[in-house]
Amino acid sequence: MHKLPIFFVVLHPRIPYGVLTGFKSLLMSGQRTLLNTWGAELYDLWESQTLENVEGIGVTLTKRLNDYFKHTKDSYLIKQVNKIPTPVFTLMQVPGIGSKTAYRLVVEFHLEKSKNILKDIEHIAKNDKIVPLGGFGEKSQAEILTLVKTFQSKQYKTRRMRLDQSYGIFDKVSEYLLLNEKIKILYPVGSLRRFNPTIGDIDIVAVCEESDSENVINYFTKYPQTKIVEGKGERKGAIIISSGVHIQLRTTPLNKLGAMLQYNTGCKEHNIKLREYALKKGFSLSEYGITKVASSKFRVPSETRTINFVSEEKFYNFLGLDYIPPELRQGGGEIEDALRHKTPKLVELADILGDLQIHSNYPLEPSHDAGVDSYDDILSEASERGYKYIAYTDHNPSVSRHSDEQIISLLGKRQQYINKLLYKKSERTKYFISPEVDIKPDGRLAIPAKAMQYVDFILVAIHSLFNQNRADMTKRILNAFSFPKVKIFAHPTTRLIGGRDEIVADWEIIFKEAKKRSIALEINGAPEKLDLPDNLITLAKGIGCKFSLGTDTHELTQLENMRYAVAFARRGGLTKSDIINCKTFKEISKWLVKY
Repeated sequence: MHKLPIFFVVLHPRIPYGVLTGFKSLLMSGQRTLLNTWGAELYDLWESQTLENVEGIGVTLTKRLNDYFKHTKDSYLIKQVNKIPTPVFTLMQVPGIGSKTAYRLVVEFHLEKSKNILKDIEHIAKNDKIVPLGGFGEKSQAEILTLVKTFQSKQYKTRRMRLDQSYGIFDKVSEYLLLNEKIKILYPVGSLRRFNPTIGDIDIVAVCEESDSENVINYFTKYPQTKIVEGKGERKGAIIISSGVHIQLRTTPLNKLGAMLQYNTGCKEHNIKLREYALKKGFSLSEYGITKVASSKFRVPSETRTINFVSEEKFYNFLGLDYIPPELRQGGGEIEDALRHKTPKLVELADILGDLQIHSNYPLEPSHDAGVDSYDDILSEASERGYKYIAYTDHNPSVSRHSDEQIISLLGKRQQYINKLLYKKSERTKYFISPEVDIKPDGRLAIPAKAMQYVDFILVAIHSLFNQNRADMTKRILNAFSFPKVKIFAHPTTRLIGGRDEIVADWEIIFKEAKKRSIALEINGAPEKLDLPDNLITLAKGIGCKFSLGTDTHELTQLENMRYAVAFARRGGLTKSDIINCKTFKEISKWLVKY
């Protein structure tokens, strides 16, 4: 999907007027607000031929936008913006440094090709070189220095990784560590084991003999990507690798593994509540085990002994609790549930019988990104993974480039092509023809009613106008639910982790309508989405909704994203019975057709 570039949407209204000579109409105050308000959604409005409905877009701006969207790289806008040195945009990200200041600093100090503009400006300010430029005093120079240093510090401290990035690093470190024969097994702990949507540091527990612990820690600190050794002891080591990521390793013998995993998995709130619960029973918890403590109700043995546990299950059971899976350790009511033996039997990856969001490279001229693999290759890979069925969910044809008749024809030819190609190849893995269809701003779908005959069911999703108010967004979604064959609401909140906030809508009303119409809510496993979030999964489960797990695969390696979809289903407390793609092909076919 084309979008206005970030420097246009966010930074453009602050770019020095002289830089974009000939494009001054976009710098008028009214249109600055317009661009900030509509931003990346202007493309979707242009594609649906509804730009003229937006107040403030006149003939000149329409002409410029049309030029940009049709000829992006060669457009007038891009040619003008390319005149601005890249470091200017980087410096403008610092809160408090405006476009004119950023542009002047870069040009005056000849930093157009700077590889680290923030460090360069910090060095220049420290050496009192800004004041002599004129127009800057000692106070403004000191302020620039403070702003740049604060921004760099905050940027470093708040840097968090996506789940797939974190597990990628964990896998590489594990591959290195397991070359050491002293290490028997490795476990991720902390937020990585709980499958938080973003990860700060990476924490690892290694099982080895106590006598080998120091050897293992020394080996760990010699990891080839190590930049700094933060600490090294007999049972714990900490390093910073070349990418700036902090990694900690703790060692434990097998007989103490249970307590070590429990203590270091967290979360903090869960562990505090668990310690409070244990103290009431007369026990103290640590990463090494459970110890009896003095209490008016308990007699302390003359020789206090720490009890060791080979597994977390035994650790929790000793305290009279069900085992609490890591994904549920969120500091909510999970301990109370475990005490009442109400901990749910969570869904597992092996329970998933099919993937219900996969995109192919079929030439459908879609409204958004196409996949890179053929239907045949996708089906073969799904069979290799043991799936019983999949759904081909290519985006609907672009409504700006096709008439209703053309869209109907394209979807009809697609159905015919798939069936002719794959009918005899689907003895093991079945398939559904189920496009992902845009929900227009008024709630209508981006395919004509006559095209419904060529699909088995429909995923609906919001891909434009994300900033509607709560009432309008809720109405928009409810309208979309009313169309025939709508069976899955894909990535409902539209969030992009670290990028786009969730839409604002009345989720309770939406979930109740989804339950009423038997529309499943998607848990999208793409690491940049992880949508629904776990808090909304819990809310929807309480209402009685069903869920669909999809990887949003655009290339075959992304089928691995099912592990993240399952993890978020687990964080929301879901069991097999909550998820439609835990059903057999016969059962899910009946479910999709019946309702």
